[in-house]
Amino acid sequence: MKKLLLVAVAAMVISCGSNNEAGNSDSVNDAAGMLESVFEGPYSKWAIRDSLGKAFAIYKVDANAEIYLKTGNKLVELRKENNGSFNEMDIISKMIESNGAGGIAFDEQLKMTVDELRKEIADRQ
Repeated sequence: MKKLLLVAVAAMVISCGSNNEAGNSDSVNDAAGMLESVFEGPYSKWAIRDSLGKAFAIYKVDANAEIYLKTGNKLVELRKENNGSFNEMDIISKMIESNGAGGIAFDEQLKMTVDELRKEIADRQ
């Protein structure tokens, strides 16, 4: 809980930062670094930034540091709701594999992806 609060506070600080392109890139890197500390698994901030960036591009999300942090917090929440049956990067990877077919929105695909992962786990049991 403390880590999520830290990420939320950091999001506010980052959103007050520079609006220029280089500043935005630095802010996104900072956000990915914060997510690295709360995501489960051995993923670097660069892997997190690149994977989320790819998913955002596929689903046409105009992402900034705040969006990275909000999405990261949601992914952590989903991992915890599912007792760690899958991690944040599992969700992102599956969303990328789905490739935004049919112009589906990011949030809608996120829900569908988590449902698919839950079904896969249930089928294995």
